[in-house]
Amino acid sequence: MALSLRQVRYFIAVAENGSVTGAARQLSVSQSNVTEALQTPLLARG
Repeated sequence: MALSLRQVRYFIAVAENGSVTGAARQLSVSQSNVTEALQTPLLARG
């Protein structure tokens, strides 16, 4: 699956902020926009 530039930007923002909420705030979009754009769990908790 090829990633779009938007998906890469969102992924980097999540990594930098440590959360989808923080990434959404930084990108000035809703949390659901970030989650929907990435369409996959980013972290495995165990």
